[in-house]
Amino acid sequence: MMQNSVQKIDTLHVLSDGPVTQYRNRANCFLLSSVPYTWGLKQITWNYSERAHGKGAPDGVGGAVKRMADNHVHGGKDLQNPKDLYEFLINREVENIRIKWIDESDINVFNEMLPPSVPKVPGLLKTHQILSFCPGEIYYRDLSCFCQYPEMCECFKPTKMRMDDSSNANSDHLQPDSIQKTYAESPSTDVEKNEEYTVGKFVIVSYDNKLFVGQITKLLLDNIEINCMVQHGKRNVFKWPNKPDCIFYHRQQIASVISEPEPNQRAAQLTKYDWLLFNEI
Repeated sequence: MMQNSVQKIDTLHVLSDGPVTQYRNRANCFLLSSVPYTWGLKQITWNYSERAHGKGAPDGVGGAVKRMADNHVHGGKDLQNPKDLYEFLINREVENIRIKWIDESDINVFNEMLPPSVPKVPGLLKTHQILSFCPGEIYYRDLSCFCQYPEMCECFKPTKMRMDDSSNANSDHLQPDSIQKTYAESPSTDVEKNEEYTVGKFVIVSYDNKLFVGQITKLLLDNIEINCMVQHGKRNVFKWPNKPDCIFYHRQQIASVISEPEPNQRAAQLTKYDWLLFNEI
């Protein structure tokens, strides 16, 4: 549908919420800076709403579709799987709503576009706007701003980065010289922090440029004692050491509060969201 309309469109603005598993991750940054240009687009922005905010038209569409499905089932008929729901909806006259089936093969096409290694985007978890003006390049910042759009403004200190890790490509648009290019280097604690630290909560903590998962055992002003787990290799497998590894860390070293790791045989693993968070910090 986008490809059929692209002759009339040169700019794409996306507004969504910011779940790490879907939209706010480095893979999406890479695709944003590459795929739309193959459709003939020239400028792309992706704007994330704040957590628990940002209800909009998609929520209304979802509600309308759910009501139709509920009424259909309440009438004594079945919808056993997504394909049944799709067939039901396309046979209904739904005003102003287009129904499209996305097959797994359609998703795999984009997965295959990803390189073996996509660079990390430091500070992505607190980012609320990503912009791209030329292939392979993005700007990102904490808050959205369009005060000089389609030119790039310096509001909220945007950071420039090449997702293809190439340092020689130049943009065709004018950008301020003060915006510096950055690359993913080492783990950063510059993420959204939950200040409600209490004994018993699990956290991700940064020490010596490495990340650890642990449980808060004691609070002392800005210093927090954490009993850290041992990660097995680079897998989502964490175990408690034979001897408690309790060390005091400064509050600023805590990257994020997470859910309690889920038991997995003799070890534990982070939830899907927390594991993605652990790899994005």
